[in-house]
Amino acid sequence: MRMTSLFTQLLMSKNYSLFLSTFASALLPFILFLGFSKEDVKSPFLRNFSGNKLERRGHFEVDFKASKIKFDNDLFIYNYDAGQIIRFDTAGTFVNAYGNLGTSPGEFQVVTDYSVFNNTLKVLDLRRKSLSVFDLENSTLLSEIRLSKPFNKGSILSDSTFVITDTDSLNNTRFSVYNSAGKLLQKKLEYDDLKDGGFATDGILIKADDQFFHFCYHVSYFVSFDHRLQLKYRAKTVENHFILPPVIRDGENSYLSPEAKTLSYDGCADDAYIYILSAEVADNESRDDFDQNSPVDVYDSNTGRYLRTFYIPRFKGFKVRSIAKAGKGFYTIQGNSIIYYEERS
Repeated sequence: MRMTSLFTQLLMSKNYSLFLSTFASALLPFILFLGFSKEDVKSPFLRNFSGNKLERRGHFEVDFKASKIKFDNDLFIYNYDAGQIIRFDTAGTFVNAYGNLGTSPGEFQVVTDYSVFNNTLKVLDLRRKSLSVFDLENSTLLSEIRLSKPFNKGSILSDSTFVITDTDSLNNTRFSVYNSAGKLLQKKLEYDDLKDGGFATDGILIKADDQFFHFCYHVSYFVSFDHRLQLKYRAKTVENHFILPPVIRDGENSYLSPEAKTLSYDGCADDAYIYILSAEVADNESRDDFDQNSPVDVYDSNTGRYLRTFYIPRFKGFKVRSIAKAGKGFYTIQGNSIIYYEERS
């Protein structure tokens, strides 16, 4: 009776936010009684928009479908349709091209990662299950190895190691680290110590010096491992709002729940921060602001703590497809435009 009276008073006072908060608190014991945990109860998804803004400093156009960008003194852009990595200097002048679309040595089907090491370009292709090594200056193929097992994602960790992800029978993400000769060094299930079991396998792999990060597309947390697959930490993402597990179990089979949402789709990192392009609008931002900008969520790379969010505005009508950190700024792909932004206070 007292609780009913309290709800009535709050409604009469038109303090709707306090009413909703009180109502949710009253329901929490009942929700927990039904078998949900506190983690399952949806909490507000709030972004912190304080901090520096971005300023566009220059751009150039490309005449192909650019799908991924990386920076290492020059720009290395993946041309998906031609199956090539195209190298430009920062002024937009063409320098070189590596590979072609095909199935022969030095050719690509679906590139999942590429990186520059010791005057070589290493390219990991998931369809061909290959690691190709090119001379950086003359683009000739120096070597190539093929893996026997298929994989979903991959990241080149160093000049001598790379990591791939595949799944076990319950759709749990499994990491395998190989050396440059294709020898398996380490393997580990990402969530093998969680009572919840496996989750959707797809996600973003991001390398930063001595560690790499795995952001699941459909789950609101991520993990950090070192190159020996030792877990450094597990952290929540700012979205913090999934309720249902994204994978549905049906006996020995598992499949993605129709309730699953794609939370992020690209990112990059440096020594201090992780930058994640988000696909979800927050509770404290307008749909119009979200539609006209690409939110980039920033995390502390050493702890996984969410720090803030900044916007990258549409350019010629296009949101950001891929992002790369470059010194004090960022390069982005937006449509056929390659744009350089710098932070300003």
